[in-house]
Amino acid sequence: MRPALARGLAGARPGPAALPALAVALLVAVAACRSEVAADLDADEAGEVVAALERNGIGAARGPQPGTAGRFAITVPAADAARGRDVLRAEELPRSRRPLEAALLGGCGLVPTEAEERARIAAAVAADLGRTLERVRGVVSAQVHIALPPPARFAALGAPASAPAAPDRRPTASVLLKVRLEPGGGVPLAAADARRLVAAAVDGLAPADVSVVTVPAAPLPPPRSTAAAEAAGPLSLPPGSAAPVRVALVALSLVVAALGGLLVLCALHIRRLRRRSAPP
Repeated sequence: MRPALARGLAGARPGPAALPALAVALLVAVAACRSEVAADLDADEAGEVVAALERNGIGAARGPQPGTAGRFAITVPAADAARGRDVLRAEELPRSRRPLEAALLGGCGLVPTEAEERARIAAAVAADLGRTLERVRGVVSAQVHIALPPPARFAALGAPASAPAAPDRRPTASVLLKVRLEPGGGVPLAAADARRLVAAAVDGLAPADVSVVTVPAAPLPPPRSTAAAEAAGPLSLPPGSAAPVRVALVALSLVVAALGGLLVLCALHIRRLRRRSAPP
């Protein structure tokens, strides 16, 4: 009787194809609970996005971007997806800025002229200063523009010999800061500090020749209300989160029902084997 019973139990076990199907069902149920809010980011950009979302009470997760090595995607709970996108829009993230190497190496000619070289250096320094100013807490974005005067020998070309010598022109700069105002209405970075920082990075630039304009950034979206709750069976959930939980519960119920059905089939099969192997 034991060999026959063992063979019957072996035949009653579910096939290996059933396990991947159950795993896929669970993965689909879990994935339905999260939404992607940013993609194709490098490690620094992804970390900045995750930090901004978590500062605003949104649980963010960083994962690899499918099919792209070294790139990442950011996901948040499905109930927080809309607010997460609003937060990133208000924080102007992820930042789209031309890399410093492009400003240094770009150009049309094989050998750049002196004017082109000066323009590239000014653009590269301005981009680097913008990134430095954005590291100050409360500064959402910073744009720096630097105007370098042409060399004196180029400014004198074409001028009449009897013309008086042109006064030496000085470099100038302008800075646009978008800031998140502090609770008392103050700004996180004083204009005088921004002038000193920019002037110190450009040869011959005086703080008095740096113009700084500070404007408030777009307001952050309000926190998600938790007053009202949605029901998903016996659970009381925040608004907007009941649908993905229902999907997960339905998937889990299907898995439990499938396993219960397999157990019933095994029990019936064992009963039939016992009847056949019983002596007459």
